[in-house]
Order: sequence, then C-alpha cells, then structure tokens
Amino acid sequence: MTQATQKRLHDAAAELRGLMGKGRWSPAQRATVDALTLELRALQADDGQGLYRTAFSQYLRYGSENLTAEQRNILGTERRTVTGGDGNITGLQGAYPGATSGFFCPVEFSGRVESAMAFAGPMLDPSITTILTTERGTPLGYPIDNDTVTEGHIVDEATTDSEADVANLGQVVMRAYKYSSKVVKMSMELVTDTGFDLDGYLAQTFGRRIGRIFNKHATTGTGTGQPAGIVPAAALGAAAAGSATNTGGAETGGTSIGWDDLVSLEASVDPSYRRGFMMHPNTSALLKKLKDRNGRPIWDDDYTSLLGYPLSLNPIMATVPTTPSSPVVVAKSVLFGDFSKYLVRRVGAMWVQRLTTRYVDFGQVAFIAFSRMDGRLLEAGVSPVKYLSNTF
Repeated sequence: MTQATQKRLHDAAAELRGLMGKGRWSPAQRATVDALTLELRALQADDGQGLYRTAFSQYLRYGSENLTAEQRNILGTERRTVTGGDGNITGLQGAYPGATSGFFCPVEFSGRVESAMAFAGPMLDPSITTILTTERGTPLGYPIDNDTVTEGHIVDEATTDSEADVANLGQVVMRAYKYSSKVVKMSMELVTDTGFDLDGYLAQTFGRRIGRIFNKHATTGTGTGQPAGIVPAAALGAAAAGSATNTGGAETGGTSIGWDDLVSLEASVDPSYRRGFMMHPNTSALLKKLKDRNGRPIWDDDYTSLLGYPLSLNPIMATVPTTPSSPVVVAKSVLFGDFSKYLVRRVGAMWVQRLTTRYVDFGQVAFIAFSRMDGRLLEAGVSPVKYLSNTF
C-alpha cells in the first residue's frame, strides 16, 4: 500500500471515529458516515496496485507534469535511478553505468510484458526454463553440484556413519545485464486517444523486443558481456549419421537427421535429465518429412512431442546444413535434456521512461523500457543438456 493510500486510510478512519463519538447523527452526518465507511472498505481492499496502475497509465499518456498531486506522489514513491552493466556496484543510487530514470511497471502491465517475452522465445517460458526474480541486481552466486553417483547405504544400529561430501559443489555467478527495448515513437494524437489501448500496445512491443534479444543470448550467448547461451554450454551427445538407415537412400555426410540419431541423442543423456527436445522450426519440418522404407511418415505424432518428450521450437537454434562448406560446418541442430537447469535471473520489474521533448518537433512522444536479466546453465560436469551435431 502506498504512503498516500495509508495516509488517506488513517485520515478517513480518524474522521469516522470522531463522528462515532457524537451520538445522534444528523442526515448530513449519516451520509458522511456511509461515504467514509465505503471509502475505508475500498482503501483496505486496494493493495495500491489499482492506484499505481491508474497513475502509471496517466504518466504514459500525458507525462508527469500533467499528473495530479496524489498521482505524482504515488509514482514518486516508486521512482528510481536505474542503471545497467553487469551487476558490479560502483556507487550509490546510480550504481551501474548508463544510469537513467523511470517508473517501475504495475503488476498487470508487467504480466503482459512477461507473456510477450515468453512468446518471443522458449528461453523465457517459465514452463521450460527456471525463472528467478531478485529484488536487487548485485552479482548472485547460485549453487551447483554433481552428486549423481553418490548413494546412501544401510547403517547398522549403534554404528558410526561414513562421510560422503557432495561432489563438484560450486556456484555460478548471475549478473544483471541491462536490456533496452529501443525507442518506440508514437504520434501525440494516438497517445492521448483514450480509445487506444496504449498500455497493452507498449507492453506487447516492449516484451517482444526484449524477449527476442534475450532469447538469442540465452540460446547462443558467449557469456562475456552477455548471458551464457544453452547451446555453447551443452555437451556433445551424438553426431548425426543421417536418415539413410531409415529410408534406404544414399547419405552424403551428416546432412540430415535420422530417427536413430534422435534415439542416440536421448541415450546419451542421464535418465535423470531426460525432459525434452529443442530445435529450430525448420529442423522440426525436416523431421516431419522423414519416412520409413515403405514411404510412411516415421513421426506421426501431434508434433508437440518427440519420442514421448515435449518439443520446444527455438528460431535461434542452428538449422541442418544443406550446402557443402569449406571449412566444414558443424551445426548443433538439436538439444535434448533438462532445460529447467537453465536459470534465468531477472531483477525486479521492468521500468519505463517517457521521452517528452526529444521528438516534439515531429509531433511525437517516445517510450523506452529497460529490464535487467542474465542466464546460465547450471552444469557441474553432469551435462544435463546435450546436442546432436550435423556436419557438412
């Protein structure tokens, strides 16, 4: 609950208590009591988001200079000097390079942004990867281990138990890279048109823009100045032999994927981590065309699962090479394993800056959004995710 809401709740309650002590009420006083009672119920039921959401929407349309005193106070309690970088603290309020100021998004707006980000790529889908939200963006150590071979045992009565330390216990350091949506420009007429869903449009645009770039980094990122992608972090599971063993046709190098290749990739992953496949949509289309020696499709499922495991499509994944290359191209065409071992770290909520004067000579208002995130595969030598390679 905001300070403004708390103050009004306190004042209304004090006014109501004063009227309660007056005994018999006049019609005017009774009307005041009824109005105060209804207001108190509304204030007590409001967690502050409704008031903040309204003020935030007004800010998007008209800017902070046109807010009421109460709305300015509500937003003012949430105003931050926010910055980017890799999470290394260098100062106080403006703790990261590239500081800018803005307002954090209300819960409903943030929810729309998150849905758009998940739509932009599977690496931000909480049903596929693990999403961790932290309040601050300082470097965060996250524990990892490889204890897959250690077993418990039977202990006789009154016998001293043996020790078995957790194997490869360590940590990965999660940072907080600042992502920008880039500037979104709109005409002043459209922004102030109350019939236009400005909040929804901006939420979708911000979410998809940031979602696309983060999905790219979370898939193939180098880990230097950006998140570490799941593809570089994955281990080799199998090299594709091609579909000739299924179709009976000739095969030139590893230029296709056979059903046996998928089985080999599955078998390469520890059973504890056999959770799903991930591939480019074009690779999925290639597999749909696979036929047995009698010309019947091998993959005749509903195409949402493969070998009984969920299938995720990622447009950043490499496609199967079809043109000879020198030097030889090795494509990591299919991933298999436990994608929940990929940790996405998000810092707080997205925040938005309204640029009022920058494009005023064009009759436009601009908006820009920022979100701080990082991503790492939690891997300690056990290889929870492996890839199938194609060579041509």
